[in-house]
Amino acid sequence: MEKTRTRFGDVIDFGPCLVGKNLNLLTVRGAAPLDALAFISFPDVYDQEDNPNGTQRDLDKKHAEKCFDFAMASQDIPPEDEPRAFPEIILNARDASVLEFYDLDDPSTTFVVDSLSDGSELEKQIIGTRVRVNRLDLTPRTSHPQISRVDGNHRLAGVDSWLQEHTNGATEDTIDLELPTVPFSLLVALSPEQEARLFRDVNAEHKGMETAHLATLEYRLHDEQELMEDPNRLPLWIAMQLASEGRVFEGIVFFGGSARGVKRAGLKTSIRINALRSAVALQLKAGVAVTAKFNDNPNGLLTMLNHYWTAVKETFPDAWENRKDYILLQSIGINGFAVFGGDALVRAVEEGDVSVDVFKRYLAPIKRDVSLARNDWRGIAGAGGATQVANTLKIAASPAAVKLEKVKQQLAPDGPTIDQKLKR
Repeated sequence: MEKTRTRFGDVIDFGPCLVGKNLNLLTVRGAAPLDALAFISFPDVYDQEDNPNGTQRDLDKKHAEKCFDFAMASQDIPPEDEPRAFPEIILNARDASVLEFYDLDDPSTTFVVDSLSDGSELEKQIIGTRVRVNRLDLTPRTSHPQISRVDGNHRLAGVDSWLQEHTNGATEDTIDLELPTVPFSLLVALSPEQEARLFRDVNAEHKGMETAHLATLEYRLHDEQELMEDPNRLPLWIAMQLASEGRVFEGIVFFGGSARGVKRAGLKTSIRINALRSAVALQLKAGVAVTAKFNDNPNGLLTMLNHYWTAVKETFPDAWENRKDYILLQSIGINGFAVFGGDALVRAVEEGDVSVDVFKRYLAPIKRDVSLARNDWRGIAGAGGATQVANTLKIAASPAAVKLEKVKQQLAPDGPTIDQKLKR
């Protein structure tokens, strides 16, 4: 079904736009409602069989829906409470005939803009920009668009669905509904090949945000009670508490950002906060038989996890201090011990004792029978490696093995004899 024209008429006027260089390309930059930008553009999705010359990645519908919900909710949120902004949406008008650039003082006077030119022929940097809707083929497509989405397809795709639902079946409540305004950058007359190069640079050449820093910001930006009550954020809250003063991970967790202060303070950070959060999440999931009963007592969960990891630290002091030569604080180790730790929580609660000493008792057979030296785990990595570590720990510390260890300690040469025990 063709995109309906009734919402916008024959012309969409974006008003004043700034013409300027972005590195070596001439761009037209302005701001417009999301629905207008979505209405005039389509993605050019790469498909090795159906569209081998496309540029865009395939659409993630859930991500597109989240982008749309995020944008729409911004209209009801005071900016001082929660500021929200989208990055600039980049479009390329492959077919320049659908655009008109005009003199704001005399709209009948038009200009020619080409992104490969230097713009020296333009007398003004602020010009008007309008789209001739009657020149657009609005049949929905994922290839060969007249105006292509170079960057921002997910920010616009949710609007596509909204337009189909609320414009084709428009009511008095929706026909005049205004969508949020966002910035855009319009390129003109780039070829599909030139656009593909730009798409590659935009999406592949930038450095991604450090996840430890993002986790720290997430913690800072949410109320503590909200973190404690939200099952999805509870692992972050517990991880942050475990890394706080007086608890087991104090001084060894890196929270992202600059490391200069950490070095100046002489801290030896062995694990990132996002890795610790992931480990906590694994432990809570593995011990769900217990953790589900403590939904209303996050501090209780925190105490149990702090006791467990304290037992790990005191049972394996060398591995705790030496991340390079031991797996304990490497990915396979921290996650493997976390999964085993979930089982340990269940066993401890069943015994009615979640003290550090009880967890040490579970760990004693592991200390005796399992090497944590990195050299003994060569070639083991990733989620599969963590599972292998967890399974090894579970076997070594089975209930029967823990009981046997207790008997062996009773029969140790420097311990009491059986006769002595019987006389007690």
